[in-house]
Amino acid sequence: MGVRGERAASRFLKKLGCRTLARNLQTPGGEADLVCLERRTGTVVLVEVKARVSAESETGPSSRAISPAEAINADKRRRLVRTAQSLQKLPRFRNRPIRIDVVTVEYAHAADRSPTIRHYVNAVTGAGRLR
Repeated sequence: MGVRGERAASRFLKKLGCRTLARNLQTPGGEADLVCLERRTGTVVLVEVKARVSAESETGPSSRAISPAEAINADKRRRLVRTAQSLQKLPRFRNRPIRIDVVTVEYAHAADRSPTIRHYVNAVTGAGRLR
């Protein structure tokens, strides 16, 4: 599900004017699912992708499963900030603005080819808080 969600997120972001520079980039601070360049502003965008098959379709409407956005807990936010800080130290990204976005990809069922995608721009602040 992860790779499939990352591909869907990358295609979605491309339509918004972002170019994917790296996937699953390992840094000393952590891993970035996607690293994109927002062409309009020149901003480097670290993207956390959360992909799921709809909880309702898989387990029935009465269950309460965690949503993709809810999966970004405080620990994950701190790791994202550390990853962004590590990116800023790389020569390729030095002196460029960096922001952290979250893209959620939710499939209605396992064979779904048209997921619901939500893009949370600047979703995590430098202090590790959700916006």
